[in-house]
Amino acid sequence: MNIVIPMSGLGSRFKNAGVETPKPLIMVDNQYLIEHSVKSLGIDGNYIFITRKYDNPEYNNRLSSILKTLKPDSIEICLDHDQYGAADAALHAKDYIDNEEELIITNCDQLLKWDAQEFLNISRSGYCDGSVATFKSNDAKNSFAKIENGRITNIVEKKVISDDALIGVHYWRKGCDFVRSAKKLLAEYRLSGLSECYISSTYNYLISEGLNILPYNMPKNGYISLGTPNDIDIYLSKIKEYYSEKPKTIFCDIDGTLIKHVHRFSYVGFEPAIALKGVIEKFNEWDSRGHKIILTTARKESARMLTEKQLTDLGICWDQLIMGVTSGVRVLINDKHLESDNDRAVALNVITDQGFEDINWDEMGL
Repeated sequence: MNIVIPMSGLGSRFKNAGVETPKPLIMVDNQYLIEHSVKSLGIDGNYIFITRKYDNPEYNNRLSSILKTLKPDSIEICLDHDQYGAADAALHAKDYIDNEEELIITNCDQLLKWDAQEFLNISRSGYCDGSVATFKSNDAKNSFAKIENGRITNIVEKKVISDDALIGVHYWRKGCDFVRSAKKLLAEYRLSGLSECYISSTYNYLISEGLNILPYNMPKNGYISLGTPNDIDIYLSKIKEYYSEKPKTIFCDIDGTLIKHVHRFSYVGFEPAIALKGVIEKFNEWDSRGHKIILTTARKESARMLTEKQLTDLGICWDQLIMGVTSGVRVLINDKHLESDNDRAVALNVITDQGFEDINWDEMGL
């Protein structure tokens, strides 16, 4: 499989905002934009990077070094002229992709939280000639696909024709299909004066030929655009809020989660409570970081004093203790401002008496 990542544009939106650093080299959350794109794509292949010759050669030296670190066997094609959009830029790799090998063309300014293998499985299904990743949106800044009977019948740029917006991940079963259609698009550009040659627009030629182009729908929070200064500001503000800036409220069950489960409550007062592995250390850490800890239990209100004594004797700290919670499914309902925001109510189910040592708390910012 060949994977092409064009990054040879002017980066005008960043320049207009006073950012002189080329877009691929902009640092976001301790990584370059191009690092976010390549790492989050998570697909192995022959990488071909389309870069731009900058006025400052130091930028090119740094970018080339980063690309070789990311993908040591990659090919870099450095252009010293403007192009008519990403489709034109990607065509500069035609010597490597004009064949029957699989091809992916993706953006250099996005972060994906997705199942790459699932995307490939759908794309490699017997009746698929090409595919694009989509998400639900009505924002006119995106490209949109019209879908009928599970297949894409039309793709339009910057015009809302559906709620299926395109993410910058494009697949072809045969790279030569892209090359052929991109050449047609470029020829039409020169004749009719199209504003820009977009990668996704090439699929319309293939659709007219009868090829099957399929959508791969992703949840909206699985795709993060980092293509503008505003996109980056929004992303960083979400990270800041989610991970460290605001203390969290943690609801945690007691029996079987914090202390060893006793099957009959009548035994609770006679058997010493045993803290499970990693619990006390993690609770002390949460307390020191200012998180609010609310403990819940199915024990009756009459057992409050005994329960508090057990927890205190074990050195477990808490802010509030809720007694009499049913032993059925617990549901926490909370709001969030936008559909694309991180969920403000998250759940973690642990095996009874498992303890905390084998849990990846970093994924939850804990």
